[in-house]
Amino acid sequence: MVNISINEAASIQACHNVLLLTASTFPYNKNDFSEKDIINYPFGKENQVVSGIYQLEPVPKMLAKIGYQPDLIVVMASNATQTSKSIIYNNVDMEISPIDFFIKRLTEDTDYQFKDKSFCVISTQEKEKDRLVGAISDVVYIFRKIKESNADCKFYLDTHGGMRQDQENLNAITNLLELENIEFTDIFNVSGVGKPIVSIKNTRIYDFTAGIKEFVNFGRSKSIEGYLEGKSDAKESKLHKI
Repeated sequence: MVNISINEAASIQACHNVLLLTASTFPYNKNDFSEKDIINYPFGKENQVVSGIYQLEPVPKMLAKIGYQPDLIVVMASNATQTSKSIIYNNVDMEISPIDFFIKRLTEDTDYQFKDKSFCVISTQEKEKDRLVGAISDVVYIFRKIKESNADCKFYLDTHGGMRQDQENLNAITNLLELENIEFTDIFNVSGVGKPIVSIKNTRIYDFTAGIKEFVNFGRSKSIEGYLEGKSDAKESKLHKI
């Protein structure tokens, strides 16, 4: 599949909506995919639905359906998600990687307007620390440059793909972007196959985890106090006293 470079992504003009996510591998022990594998994902108060086969189809399709079609999808991809596998798709044998299958599914769905050049794939090369730091830097760079030339651009985050390390990477990116006054308009999660797409931005879990790290590393509790402000839950009140 064709996807754009980091510099091309950073220089997009008239960019209104950007989505960041981390790629997932194919399901374990499954290599045969067809329309019978399509799963519906509900969202919103009116119980609208989007459908998909690959795990990460729901959020970009939902954004498109409610009028926030991503002009750019930034995908953080491990080696495993970029490695081609032998699969059967609609009774056709093919060699394709999970990330290319994701792009294929979106771009070939005629209900939406995704194009090959809507995607920027950033390799994290798991277990290689320097590359991982570089990948985080690349994402922040893209967002910074887009924000400079598109002041009204909205940024979205899909957190349900990838492994635990990927979630830590997304947390680091969120914190670094906040230092540059770039905030995600919304943060989404899907708790499982066929589960609702939900916004988790207002849970402020990212504020809490960042606050814990700040306290452990620097002895400052400002971020934790900000998270706990106005909380009445007994467990959180006990934590506040600590």
